[in-house]
Parts: sequence; C-alpha cells; structure tokens
Amino acid sequence: MKKNLFFILFLSVFQSFAQENKNTLLDMLLKIPFKPSLDLGFNQLQNLPTNMDLDWSGSRGVNLNLMFKIRLVGGTFTLNPGVGIAHENYAFAQKITVSRNSDGTVGILPLNYDQVSKTKLSANYIDFPLELRYATSRGRKSFRFTAGAKLGFLFNNYTKISYTQNNKESTLELNDDVYLNPIRYGIYGRIGYNWISFYAYYGLSDFFQKSRWNPDQRSMNAVMFGLSFVSF
Repeated sequence: MKKNLFFILFLSVFQSFAQENKNTLLDMLLKIPFKPSLDLGFNQLQNLPTNMDLDWSGSRGVNLNLMFKIRLVGGTFTLNPGVGIAHENYAFAQKITVSRNSDGTVGILPLNYDQVSKTKLSANYIDFPLELRYATSRGRKSFRFTAGAKLGFLFNNYTKISYTQNNKESTLELNDDVYLNPIRYGIYGRIGYNWISFYAYYGLSDFFQKSRWNPDQRSMNAVMFGLSFVSF
C-alpha cells in the first residue's frame, strides 16, 4: 500500500513538473546537437537478369541516422553530416537465390524445393550521410527540401530461404559472402512538410562486385524509395 501511494505521489510530482517546465524541456531537446532521422522504403535493383525479378512487397529497407545540424547563412539552409545504420532486404520473386560458384564467382542458383514461401538477400551497412537542407521557414511547420549523398560500408550480408520439402517446413539462413560490393555510395533526396517527407535514393556504385557476377559481369545499382521521418 505504501509503495502504491509513493508511486502515485511520484507520478503527480513528475506530471506537475513536466507541465510547468514543458517549454524548457522542449527547448533542451531541440538544443541536442544530434537528431535522429528514419527512412522506410522499398528496395529495387536496376539492370537485373531476366530470371532474377524482385518481389516488391518483400524488398524493404530501413535507414536510421543521427545527424548533426550546422546552420548556414540565413538560417533556412543547414548542412547536416551524420552516421547511420541501414538494413536492406531483396526478396526474389522466383524460386532462386544467389550463391557462390566453385570458380570464385557468384550467380543465380535455382531452388528445387517443393514450395518456397520466402527467399531473400539481406545486407547491413554503416553509412556516413551528408545533407544540404532548405526549409521555407525556421519553424517546424514548413516545407523542407533535402539533397544528400552517403558513403556506406558493408558489415554483414546473408541469404534466407523458407521452404517446404516432403511436407516439412524449414528455414535456411546462410552467411556466405556472395560478393556484394563492400563499399557503396549514392545520392538521395527528400521533399516534405514538417517532419515527414518522401524519400528516394539511387546507388552510384555496383551492388555486386562487377567482376564476380557470372556470367555477364553486369552492373546492378540499388534504388530505394519511401517515406522519411526527420526530427528537425
């Protein structure tokens, strides 16, 4: 009983303090130099082989960044360097996966299971974005335009297959190196109002190591589009 009374009293005091100092707390939060941004979207690869289509609904990605705001002349332009982490899924529409070959290349591997409910390639990156932002006013309720570029470093990738064979459901996850490009770079942009924006990214680097892709050593570029949530 005493614990409950103490808890109720604590909540009452905290609520009263927060109500009286909500403007001060908000000002303190706004003064923190690093602000988060979140990008949610769909991934695609350009220049895919004909037997390597992607399932759009399963090819999703997320970027979580911490950005540092530097106000430029006039205050409506800001330069924003940052650091982030990205997780990207590329779900295959056919019964295939990508796999290393015995000759040191990587290519398409058909799957001979009775049923395949999911087959995808996932990649994780550490990113270093740099953005130039323009807001129509210094208030939060304004239109915002962003042009950015980022450099990323691959730290993990894997393939995952969920399948049924002989009426038995199984999941296979392989962490084999399938020769994704260890370094990526690209450009992106945002257009939005207040804290929500439309987001689009275009990779300028090859997704796979071009010399390793069998049989034609083709270039494939990553694309992502979706929504972005920015706290400033």
